[in-house]
Amino acid sequence: MSGGIGITPLLSMLNTIVDKQPQRQVTFIHATTNSKTHAFKEHLVQLKSNHQNVKSFVLYDSPIEEDRAAQNRNLDAAFIYERM
Repeated sequence: MSGGIGITPLLSMLNTIVDKQPQRQVTFIHATTNSKTHAFKEHLVQLKSNHQNVKSFVLYDSPIEEDRAAQNRNLDAAFIYERM
């Protein structure tokens, strides 16, 4: 589980897992403001599409219009939470 730029060390761990333990089931959870601040988004999408054992969930607390329209189809699920 990571938030914002804190994705960096956890993404390194995820890269190691898919390389060294390709059968290990992984659930990767990340929270950030919206797709504009989502560091390494394309890399995470690529990992997910290349490794069936990886599930990824992303939470945006201030989604932009493109986020709402896309609903992040490239990830297993995207739960978008807006501040009340």
